[in-house]
Amino acid sequence: MDDRINRRDLVRSGTVASVAALAGCSSLRPDTEERESETRTDGGTTTDAQTPEEQTDGRSPSEFHTPLGTRLADRFVESHDDDPLVLDAEAALEEPGELVFGTATYTTDQLQTPDRVDYNDNSYYFRGAGVRNTALVKQPTDGDFIRFDDGREDEFGNFGGVSKMAVYGGKNSHERASKGNLIHSTGLIIDLLFENLIVRYGYDDGIHVERSADGVRLHNSWVENNDGWGIVFDGGTRAKVSNLHIIQNGDGGFRLNTDWSQVTGLSLYQNTPGLEVRSESCSVSNVYNKESGLGVHERGNATNNNYSNLAFQRVETGILTDGHASTWNNVAAQDTDTVMHIRGNRHVVTGVNARDSTLHVGSNATENVLSNVVADVEDRGVRTVVNGQATNDGDPRDGGEWHGHAPFAHTVNALVWDTSTSPRTGFRADGQGTWHPVG
Repeated sequence: MDDRINRRDLVRSGTVASVAALAGCSSLRPDTEERESETRTDGGTTTDAQTPEEQTDGRSPSEFHTPLGTRLADRFVESHDDDPLVLDAEAALEEPGELVFGTATYTTDQLQTPDRVDYNDNSYYFRGAGVRNTALVKQPTDGDFIRFDDGREDEFGNFGGVSKMAVYGGKNSHERASKGNLIHSTGLIIDLLFENLIVRYGYDDGIHVERSADGVRLHNSWVENNDGWGIVFDGGTRAKVSNLHIIQNGDGGFRLNTDWSQVTGLSLYQNTPGLEVRSESCSVSNVYNKESGLGVHERGNATNNNYSNLAFQRVETGILTDGHASTWNNVAAQDTDTVMHIRGNRHVVTGVNARDSTLHVGSNATENVLSNVVADVEDRGVRTVVNGQATNDGDPRDGGEWHGHAPFAHTVNALVWDTSTSPRTGFRADGQGTWHPVG
């Protein structure tokens, strides 16, 4: 077997465990409104004086890239008297490896990984001295700022990333950020690591990873005030995301389209939607969403996802799902009009505390099961089970939407009421597909 394939298979089989704590973020543009202390998902509060802690998964950055060594970005600035320091990006990227930025503000038009490098054996990793110490500012020229791309459609590469710095979009003469994403991967370099970052003021998306997006890890960062999406993972598998503050992004907070991925610890503020999911078989947990038109939107192609511990405050609609067969556990809402709107099929919803909100089941939604729900349920769906009970227009042995669906009723232990009688008659199904009157 090809040595390159062996190496990539071995690399991919490793497990990266990263636990990072995000201390805080700013919630508003500093030049427009007063900043607001944000409530963390762990019950505490954060202020602008706090910054992401510099935590990693216990491995040095040098383990993620070529042994050619570490190089200092200061070697490639045009003059050390400049402020900000102007980086010669072409010279800085002449050799792959780790490029270390010092305590300073740097500017350049683009950091793009060159196509002459074999990324199966080499990589680029950009590391700063901390989000309050290192800033990398995009010059006011159009195009992506930090771009991971090997330039070869038929080849893939491994590893690379950005950590411990603030990445800012540039301004042009009209005081608009110059076009392009701030951090962009074409998907041809996989297993990227982004952590301990501030990503602000992009004309398009803050962080955008295309196509495969396999193995991307994003931890302990805040992404805010981008005109496009805050974060886009657009395809692939096995992403791991944790401890993010995503704030006031124009098109939405986080669009997730990577299957079999793990997302936990999102604080979402004034993004609509806050989180959009187009994936399958993902785990999403510990999400706090404040002041949004739509908190979580599960698209129609999403399926078999697992959501837990979702909280909404001052949100018009907490959850809108067009997807199928997902589970939703422990959902809470305050000052929210609609806690959940189900338009897909076969969802299981357990534990909703939204006393003053509506949970709406749409007319085309089929066989959704809701339990331990404290909300005003408006059910127009087909064979919906709410807190163990359902209704049927007539005797289910003879007709109605439950006729012929005794196995499903038995599986979910549903008590089905015949609404054509007064008083109503209850039915339960046995394991052989037969309906039996109750009492």
